[in-house]
Amino acid sequence: MSQYYFGFLPSAILIQNISELNQLVANRSNERYDTYRNQIVHLISKELLEAMLVKLIDNLPDTSERKAHLIKICQSIETAVDKLIDTIIGSASNQEVLPSVDFLQQKTLLVDNQGQQRIGFQLEENLARNLLKSFANVKQGNGISEVKNLTDLLTQLSQASLQHFLTDFTKTLNLGLLKRSAIPIAHGVIAKGVDIAVHKLLPQLQQEALERLVNYYGQLIVEK
Repeated sequence: MSQYYFGFLPSAILIQNISELNQLVANRSNERYDTYRNQIVHLISKELLEAMLVKLIDNLPDTSERKAHLIKICQSIETAVDKLIDTIIGSASNQEVLPSVDFLQQKTLLVDNQGQQRIGFQLEENLARNLLKSFANVKQGNGISEVKNLTDLLTQLSQASLQHFLTDFTKTLNLGLLKRSAIPIAHGVIAKGVDIAVHKLLPQLQQEALERLVNYYGQLIVEK
């Protein structure tokens, strides 16, 4: 039975950091793990935003009045995420970092059918199938009529991403009550920003741009 995943191709520096951290853990090194973990978290957040939103905005023509505004929204989201990471992730013992390493290895790293490493998470089957069905509908020339459904589905995808990379991941951290209470607030702020960006962007796209969009997103849905 097939399983579906969302997964983007990470940068070389992100793969290097993950590999080095895994090697340290495997060798039970006394070198600090938290330095690597913190860098990995920052890189994943940046590259996830690039995959989820920046590529969307790239589909807009440079003459679009909305493009500059949406770029600012992306920058605001990136700033908010960076502040959150700096607020909740700090120094930790090697033992305290191990749950985060396990989450990364077991639930975030995946290898696609071409043997490429990706950063992502397992998708609910209904969401994955509905996304693929919507993408196919756009490719058949029905992009304009599919905009509302596609908008709703991409919003669900962004919510699933936040659930995995923010809510689920932070459960692996040894946080006090004050820091943990900031997570739902940050979740709401980021979700609202993404929601605004998606809802403002998609209605502006014509058939050709919508086809480019679904072709790009289609590469991020992995069936195994």
